[in-house]
Amino acid sequence: MQVNTTIGVLAIDLDTGDGAYTVNGVASGTPTFDFGYTLRDGDGDTASNNLHLTVTSTDHAPIAHEDYIVTNISGAFDVKDAWLLHNDSDKDGDSMSVSGVHNGTDLSTAHTHDTVNHLVHVGSGESVLNYDVTANGKTDDLNFISVTHDTNDSVVDGNGLDNILIAADGVNTTLKGYEGNDLFIGGTGNDIFMPGSGNNSMDMSKGGHDTAKFTAITGNDVIDGFTAHGGASGETDHIDLTSLLSGFGNAASRASHVFLEANGADTIAHVATDNTFTSGNASTYDVHITLHNVTPAQLTVGAAATDDIIV
Repeated sequence: MQVNTTIGVLAIDLDTGDGAYTVNGVASGTPTFDFGYTLRDGDGDTASNNLHLTVTSTDHAPIAHEDYIVTNISGAFDVKDAWLLHNDSDKDGDSMSVSGVHNGTDLSTAHTHDTVNHLVHVGSGESVLNYDVTANGKTDDLNFISVTHDTNDSVVDGNGLDNILIAADGVNTTLKGYEGNDLFIGGTGNDIFMPGSGNNSMDMSKGGHDTAKFTAITGNDVIDGFTAHGGASGETDHIDLTSLLSGFGNAASRASHVFLEANGADTIAHVATDNTFTSGNASTYDVHITLHNVTPAQLTVGAAATDDIIV
């Protein structure tokens, strides 16, 4: 006999009386199930009772992924713990933290972990580190970090994996991502962010006239620190969609491929890179860019160099 529930199956062998409950989903909290049953003997006598099951969820350890840091900073620099956690996850949704940093192969100086300010002080040479991630008392340890210094270079190239691309201050740097889920950290210069096909995060909060230039169909991207000026002169930051939308006629036609949706204090810019979209239906657009702390009213979409979103 088999009884299906929302997250599992109760199976009982009526010949032996053996039974088992198999969970086939993720239990949230401590769900309970009650089964009523009746036994009947050979001459028709019956007896009934209830079976009460309580399923206790299992707490999982976090899962950390390799990080490849590439920067044109020539000396030592700091890496925020949050940057290392950008591509890590916890199945239970528990808060994660960097609980340890270990020196690997280092060609310059040792690295230290500032647990008060949640920073990793990285030395000036090419190096390999390891870090531990902890969530709710469970740890995934010795996760790989590679650090590459592209010094005296205004272009910082990723490698197609999950990169942390960091621009030096005072340099106009182009940060180029590829297939991975990349994190872009701008400096104080006029930086260009070129996200690849992953789900990317970009931080423009240090200032400068920054531009996120989309040349590939990405997934769900996030931009922090974007300064919008509603198309006025003296603008600071831009999203450049010209490469994605160049084949869709004049400026007005290209602008129609962009749908700005308010999402609390944020704006999601939905972009359609073909003609199969339904205007205003976010699910029919294939590129989605969330701008934190920016409202649709602050943004203009057009072909002018002063527009916030350039098509």
